[in-house]
Amino acid sequence: MTSFIVLTPPQGPDRDHASTRFVADRFTWLGFLFPALWLLIGRCWLAGIATLLAQGFAVWLGDQPGLFWAGALMQFGIALLIGLEGRHIRVTTLVRRGWTLCDVVTAPDLATAETIYFSSLPAEAPKPFVPVTDWNKLSPPAQRSAQGFAHGGPALGLFDIGGGR
Repeated sequence: MTSFIVLTPPQGPDRDHASTRFVADRFTWLGFLFPALWLLIGRCWLAGIATLLAQGFAVWLGDQPGLFWAGALMQFGIALLIGLEGRHIRVTTLVRRGWTLCDVVTAPDLATAETIYFSSLPAEAPKPFVPVTDWNKLSPPAQRSAQGFAHGGPALGLFDIGGGR
């Protein structure tokens, strides 16, 4: 089972939750094989630059006489650290940018995690459709005669008393 971290954007979730992110909390092979590049593509700028500098130092250290294994172990350690903690670095970066950590869902795959999360959200009660009618705009305003009765307007009841009695 994998834990999925659920994040919503800074302005709040969309109506259909299209911008809600699910980040799997597990080992990442691309982060292990290409640590600095993976972080920079994921827009984790500070961690990506720090990793790039540390990898550069490890390469320099491996070129020094008698320190090849120290440089190789440092490269392996950096790759292992980013492989294990890279997704956590991404989540932390998103939270710093204003994203909200909503929930942690444990599921075997992403589709099941989305089903579990979205089924636990409160359902919006459907609003009853009540048409609003502006009764003043349905008929033209009645013109009053000298006696005070309307001529030519709509009549209420059985008989038209527009002309008066």
